[in-house]
Amino acid sequence: MESMVVYGALRPSGLAACGLIRRLHKSDTFVLAVDLPSGINTDTGEVAEGAAHADLTVTFDSYKPLHMAEASAPLCGKIICADIGIRDEWHPEF
Repeated sequence: MESMVVYGALRPSGLAACGLIRRLHKSDTFVLAVDLPSGINTDTGEVAEGAAHADLTVTFDSYKPLHMAEASAPLCGKIICADIGIRDEWHPEF
């Protein structure tokens, strides 16, 4: 069986979840995102067509660029950063 790796934008032909995301957009269902809503680039905040809109996003250790980017922050809903015990000195220096 051939596996498919999808990068970048959500592709309806490549991701079964796209149909679910479209239905969620049309309903009153509470949407929880773990780390980031599907369809948003973590590093740039670029939002793909059909990206998920979360009511609550729980991220881990630290906020990422997408949580603050003008285009993507509103799609994250309320953002909670969960402390998972990573010490500041363990973070890489850039």
